[in-house]
Amino acid sequence: MTWIEVKAKLEPWPEDTSPVIELFLQSGIENTIETKPWISGCLPLVPGASDTASDLAAALKEAGAVETQVLEFEEQNWDEVWKQYFKPRRIGERFVVTPSWEPYEPLPDDLVITLDPGQAFGTGDHPTTRLCLELLSLVPVEGRDIADVGCGSGILAVGAKLLGAAKVYASDIDATAVSVARENADRNNVSIEFFVGGGFDPVVHGEDGAPGDWGEDELILTDADRGTTPSELPAAARQFEVVLSNIISMILIRLSPEAHAAVKPGGYWIVSGIIEQNWPDVQIAAEAVGFTLVEMRQEDDWVGACFRK
Repeated sequence: MTWIEVKAKLEPWPEDTSPVIELFLQSGIENTIETKPWISGCLPLVPGASDTASDLAAALKEAGAVETQVLEFEEQNWDEVWKQYFKPRRIGERFVVTPSWEPYEPLPDDLVITLDPGQAFGTGDHPTTRLCLELLSLVPVEGRDIADVGCGSGILAVGAKLLGAAKVYASDIDATAVSVARENADRNNVSIEFFVGGGFDPVVHGEDGAPGDWGEDELILTDADRGTTPSELPAAARQFEVVLSNIISMILIRLSPEAHAAVKPGGYWIVSGIIEQNWPDVQIAAEAVGFTLVEMRQEDDWVGACFRK
């Protein structure tokens, strides 16, 4: 398959790249790569993709990019890049993430996640993924129902299954990511229910939603929200003991009410994808809807956290 890459040069590099990432997200590009001073993302070359890429490039310039590029490349080139840089990596005490093309001899207690990420985010090389896996290892998972909202390559959903989860439901706005995640579940011999769509509706209702849509209304916190006890939100159609969300900060803020409704009383919401300076806003949003912070961890400029309902 041929892909279109949209690149934006950001100089000076902003402290918070999430507004730029949001522009990619609005164009249907969930996964971006940051190689300072460039940030880039890819679209499959299908009818209408060229117009989408051009509109995105214009929006990036309007947002302050000093230069933009729109390039075409073959998927085979992408695969070769992964094979050069994606190597087996130990995460926490038990998880080992290894590419499907690399041999690995596990230790007796290892939980090995074998991946071929393709176009989907999530290899264990990024701090946000590692933080999620580390936090997942700290909460009760065995025999529980788990949801992974924004599943990318499926790495977290597979990890939950290897820890003994009873049922795992996973979703992503990117249909290609869901296809990759299904293949990775099969590769690891685990059963996971996957859905395409944004927000919590796909995992809560067990059906595909609208790809590329996280919901139009952004949660706006006022001063009155800070430090107050919210009224009880209605429970979702399906609830989970643990929900995983490795998504950018502004989407986590937007989805906080849905997350609270989807988590069973006493259950956990594990979040990541949070740039350090955005962490206070994510914490405020989560606590405003009724979550309590259990643990926050940081690696480099990235934050992951575990909240309890």
